[in-house]
Amino acid sequence: RDITQNLLRFSQSQGEGSLRSTDLNAVVRSTLDFEQVRFAEGGVTVKDELTRGPLQVLGDPEQLAQVLAALLSNARTAVAKTSKKLVVVRTRSTPAGVELEVQDTGKGIAPENLTRIFDPFFTTKDVWSNIGLGLSVAYRMVKEHEGRIDVVSAPGQGATFTVRLPPFDAARQKNRQQQAAASRLDVGGQGVGIVR
Repeated sequence: RDITQNLLRFSQSQGEGSLRSTDLNAVVRSTLDFEQVRFAEGGVTVKDELTRGPLQVLGDPEQLAQVLAALLSNARTAVAKTSKKLVVVRTRSTPAGVELEVQDTGKGIAPENLTRIFDPFFTTKDVWSNIGLGLSVAYRMVKEHEGRIDVVSAPGQGATFTVRLPPFDAARQKNRQQQAAASRLDVGGQGVGIVR
């Protein structure tokens, strides 16, 4: 099911204005609650270091939860065979927007793989699962949010993934909604050819 959903998500066109004012901290807490059982099964300790109060972004809560779930799955796999199994999730506000960080004490990523980890079907996992689409889908969702994902890692030193998102802006939200509405009006309108 997960593979099929990720394949569908990866093949879809970009989102159409489903972004709204969203508390990133609330998304993180609910996702961590949902994922806690999986971490407990693997003996992994999860710590959250969230900024105080709500942290508003212009986002789709479900997509942001999927991004975090993909990063957590990646971290869980990375620490599976290490003696110190720790994952830390942080949020913070910056002058440029909002950041979500997932840091693990895993095996790290080789330098030659750092530029490929967001490529579809690429994986360094010992057990090939989810056909290497988790991080690709997360990357695409973050891009749809007009954000970006950065990663810092070295072999044996774990990895830190940082999602950088713009802050909530009512004018930006209105603009995106207008663009989405205009896009829907164009479909089937004059000038749109249909090949039979």
